[in-house]
Amino acid sequence: MKTTISTVLAVILFNIISIAQTNIDFKEENFKSKEDFDTAVKYLYTGGDYYDDGVDWYDKALENYLKAEELNPNNAELNFKIGICYYYANNNFKSLEFYKKAYKLDSLVSEIILYRIGQGYQFRLQFKKAIGYYNQFKKSYTGKDKKLWLGDADKRIQECNDGKDLIKNFVGGMVVNIQKVNSKYIDHSPVITADEKTLFFTSRRPTSDPKDVDEYGRSYEDIYIAHKNDNGIWGKAENIGSPINTKYHDATIAVSPDGKKLYIYVGRKNGGDIYLSEFKDSTWSIPSALPAPINTKYQETAISFSPDNKLVYFVSNRPNGIGEKDIWVADVTEKGKFKNPRVLSNKINTIYNERTVFIHPDGKTMYFSSEGHKTMGGFDIFKSTKDENGEWGEPVNIGYPVNTTGDDVGFVTSADNKRGYFSAIKLNSKGEQDIYMYVFPEKSEENDFIVIRGTVRDDNSKKPIAANITFTDTKSGEKISIKADPKTGEFLASVPKGKNYAININSDGYALYSESINPQSNSNKDFLLSMDMNSLGGCKPIVLENIWFDFDKANLKSKSFTELDELVKFIKDCDQYNIEIGGYTCNAGDKTYNYLLSKRRAQSVVDYLISKGIDNKRLTAKGYGPENPIADNTTHKGRIKNRRVEFKLVQ
Repeated sequence: MKTTISTVLAVILFNIISIAQTNIDFKEENFKSKEDFDTAVKYLYTGGDYYDDGVDWYDKALENYLKAEELNPNNAELNFKIGICYYYANNNFKSLEFYKKAYKLDSLVSEIILYRIGQGYQFRLQFKKAIGYYNQFKKSYTGKDKKLWLGDADKRIQECNDGKDLIKNFVGGMVVNIQKVNSKYIDHSPVITADEKTLFFTSRRPTSDPKDVDEYGRSYEDIYIAHKNDNGIWGKAENIGSPINTKYHDATIAVSPDGKKLYIYVGRKNGGDIYLSEFKDSTWSIPSALPAPINTKYQETAISFSPDNKLVYFVSNRPNGIGEKDIWVADVTEKGKFKNPRVLSNKINTIYNERTVFIHPDGKTMYFSSEGHKTMGGFDIFKSTKDENGEWGEPVNIGYPVNTTGDDVGFVTSADNKRGYFSAIKLNSKGEQDIYMYVFPEKSEENDFIVIRGTVRDDNSKKPIAANITFTDTKSGEKISIKADPKTGEFLASVPKGKNYAININSDGYALYSESINPQSNSNKDFLLSMDMNSLGGCKPIVLENIWFDFDKANLKSKSFTELDELVKFIKDCDQYNIEIGGYTCNAGDKTYNYLLSKRRAQSVVDYLISKGIDNKRLTAKGYGPENPIADNTTHKGRIKNRRVEFKLVQ
C-alpha cells in the first residue's frame, strides 16, 4: 500500500512538472477568459510589431511582451524574445532566466537558443557554464551563416577563458557607483577636469520638455555637469543647457584639463562629427565642427590630445583602417591646425571596434576601449605605454573589477593616478548604463603629476586679465600651453612633478612675465601661483627667472634658450620699444669684478637676441653688479636670487 501511494504521488508530481514546463500557445482555450486572451494577443502583436522594427525598438517591444507574459508566462517564443529584448535594451542580467525558460518549454524554440544561454551565463561571469553551452551550440547549429556563427562562438569561448584568467588575477581597488550623478536612465561618457572637481557626462534622462524625445519615444541625449565639494563628494548633476545641448542628441567625448574646452559628438551631421565648445566670458560658445582631416564624411566619435597639444588621437571608421572603428593620430601645428592623419598600428587596433581613447597627462599612457585583444566580453578597457622610440606597446587589459563581460568604455583618469572614471552596466547599476569611479589600489603607480592653479592680474589695479601661459620643462624643452580666463584671470594645468619649469606669460599690453618653479614639494596639494603683470606703459624691470650661467662664467647654458626665445617673440611684437638687458650679482666677492661679470652676462643675452634677428640698435647691455638687490644677501637663497638678469623697456 505504501509503495502504491508513493507511485501515485510520483506520477502526480511528474504531471504537474510536465504541465508547468509545457509550451502554451496563444489560443483562446488556453486562457481563463476570452477577455484575457484578447488582451494577451493585443500585447503580443503590438510587441511583435516593435520587435520586427529592429533593435532600436526593443525597449517598446519589451513593455508589451511583459504584459503578454503576465497572462501567458509559459510560451517559449515569447520568453525567448523577452530575453533578446532585455539583452539589447541594456538589462543583460535579466536575459538569462528567460532564455533558460524558453529552452525548457521548447528546446527548438530558436536555432541560436544555446548560443543565447551561453551569452547569459557569460554576462554573469559563469564562464564554465557559458563555454559548455557555446560548445553545444557549435555541435548542433546547422542554420544559415554557419561559418559566421561558429566563428563568433569561438570568440566567445576565448573571451570566457580570458575572463577566467582576469578574475583569477584580480587587480584590486574599488569600483564605486556615483549615485548622485546617475539616474535610472542611460548615463555614460564621463570626462573630468585636471583638478577632478568638475565632471561632464551624457544622459538620456527626461528633460522638462515632454517633446524632447526621439523617433523611438526616448529622451534625447543631453550633456550634464556635476561638481565635487571640498569633502570630495560629487553633487547633483545639472543639465548644461544651451547652446551645447540642442533638441537632438548631444554627447560628451573629451574636455581640456582646465575645463574650458568641451568636445562633443554630434551624430546627425556628416556621418557623425566631433564638435568643440569653448567657455568664454562665463558662457559656452555655440559648438563648431572640427575641420578636416579630423572630421570627414565618415564617423568620428572620440578624441584626446597629448599634453603638449602636438598630437591628437581620435576614433574613426574612415577607409584604410585596420578594423571597423580604429584609433587614428594626427599632428597639431602651432596655429592649431591638423595634418597628417594616420591609423595606429595593429598592435593597438584590431579587426573589431575600438571605441574610446584617452591620453593620460604623462603623454605616454593611453587608455582605450576595444572589442578585440584579450577581452572578457563586449568592450573592455586597455592600457598601452609609449616606449622611448615613440611606439605604443602591447595593450594590457586593466583587469577585473573594472572590466566585466558587458561594455566598459570611456575610461579617463585623475591627474594624480588615484581614480578613474568610466561607464558600464553592473549588478548595482542604478538604471541602465551608469557612471562609475574606480579607486586604484594603493600599490598602483605613484602620483607623478600635480595640478597647478593660478591667477593672472594687472600689477597696479589687481584686476584679472586674459593671458597665454607656457610651462616649459627646462631639461627636455617640452611645453604645456594654456590660457587664463579673461574674466577671472584663473588658469589650471596638470604637469609632471619633480621637474624645473620655466613659466612665461604673454598678454596684450603687458610685458613678458617670467617665473621658475619646481612643484615637487607640493606633492599632495595643488600648486598655487599668483602672477601680477606690468603694463607696457609703465614697465618696471622684469626679472628673467630662467637664465642660467656656469659658476663665475658668462656663457649661457642651453636651458636658458627657451626663455630667451620667448623674449625674442615679445621684442618683435613690441617694435616701438628698445630693450635694456641688465645683469646683476650678489654682494659676495670683489665689487669691480662683479660689475664686469654682470656686464658680460648681460652682453651674452644681447648677443643671443641679435643672433635671433633682433636689431642690435634696439638692445643695450648694462652691468649693475650688486646694485638693487631684490633679496637678502645674508642668506644663500637670497644671494642666488640676486644673481639675475632683467630686461626693461626703453622708449
